[in-house]
Amino acid sequence: MFKLEFSYQCEVIESREFDYAPIIPREGEKIRLEFTNENYNSEGFWWQVVEVHHLFSPANMVPQPNMRELNHIVTIYIEKDPNKGLPKNDPLHKS
Repeated sequence: MFKLEFSYQCEVIESREFDYAPIIPREGEKIRLEFTNENYNSEGFWWQVVEVHHLFSPANMVPQPNMRELNHIVTIYIEKDPNKGLPKNDPLHKS
């Protein structure tokens, strides 16, 4: 089982669990994230990935098909995207 944690300013602001391996964004990518806690939606939906950390637990566990035990936590450190998801070639994109 996988868990994604989104961290902003050293605080986990969103957490999601998956029974399958989710697509994990890479450093530098822009992501659109809607929060389960709607108070964070006021921050905007577009974020940039700063760092990605993986934690496998316990070290000797071998994942099995249909395993329900949490064994892979991914912490994704994000910051607000000042361009709100606009591509670089958009005239409104700020350099």
